[in-house]
Amino acid sequence: NSTSTIPLNFRIKETVCLSNDRRPLRECPFRAGGMERNCTGSFFRRGLRRTLTIDCTSDCPR
Repeated sequence: NSTSTIPLNFRIKETVCLSNDRRPLRECPFRAGGMERNCTGSFFRRGLRRTLTIDCTSDCPR
């Protein structure tokens, strides 16, 4: 019955790949002028239950 919470903090940026693109993600370059977001959240585990919460906010509203 261990309980743990892991804080998350990361940045995402739009790529040129489409969601149905079959190439590896490492081969997807970032889109010039693409949207960027700062994300925070947490991963919470209590026994067999796991919960992931993430909130991403845009640097510049469009």
